[in-house]
Amino acid sequence: MKTSTFLLLLLLFSTKSIAQFDCGSFENCLNVGIAAYQEENYEGAIGYLTNAINNWKRENGIKEIMSAYMYRGNSYLEMDSIKLAIRDYSEILLKFGKHPPAFRMRAMAHEKRGEYQRALNDFSFAIQIENNPDDYAKRGLLLGKIEKFDEAIKDLSKAIELNPKWVDYYLKRAQIYFLMEKYDEALKDASTAQDLNSIIPDPYTLSATIYLKMRKFVEAFEQINSAINFAPEEAPLYATRGLIYYRLKKNDEAIADLKKAADMGFDEAKTYLKSLFNIEY
Repeated sequence: MKTSTFLLLLLLFSTKSIAQFDCGSFENCLNVGIAAYQEENYEGAIGYLTNAINNWKRENGIKEIMSAYMYRGNSYLEMDSIKLAIRDYSEILLKFGKHPPAFRMRAMAHEKRGEYQRALNDFSFAIQIENNPDDYAKRGLLLGKIEKFDEAIKDLSKAIELNPKWVDYYLKRAQIYFLMEKYDEALKDASTAQDLNSIIPDPYTLSATIYLKMRKFVEAFEQINSAINFAPEEAPLYATRGLIYYRLKKNDEAIADLKKAADMGFDEAKTYLKSLFNIEY
């Protein structure tokens, strides 16, 4: 098949595909597209929003066309069409100027592709415009991923400074401290997270993990018990407590917890039963 014929067929197919998402005016296509995105119908969202973009006129509004590109980019990202998502976010930045959400989402798309420096740059652009604590936290986590731990701590500390009541920032900083083997600092952040929100399991689970690494098994046991009290449906927590029982030389309790975790669907517990106790389960 000649190249020109192939391109013509591709164009016709594309036109036909978009035609099935006919939705009338720009406003209607935008609203239907956003609704499809919110319903996780990403293919439909892309079709409707493409029609919206094709039908846009300046009198429809700049904010509205930016929303169309953003939601279409987000839909592409959800479908792992990362290159197309980046294209839509870049289109906003090229046509309409600096837009923090577009920088933020493009950063996340670049990170998904493993393009870490580009992601860091885009998070930095977003920070320069809005000084948003979430952007510091996201950039901090990315810096942690590439083992730039000191810079990661600096960013997460800035996020905490801007929003000192947000539990997740303390947990993220604690995780970075843990990777740096700064266990006292990690425990301090996990404890602060517990004080801020005492009824979620994550700060207690993290504290238990840190104490395990420090070989402080009694303290780890106390923390994991608290986590289980708040989330008794979480199978991995029972597996963790089983491992702590093993460290405390309470084998019967360890086996019971590991079997419970396995019964709840956590297959890794079966591996622990086999490796630690030679039990097939």
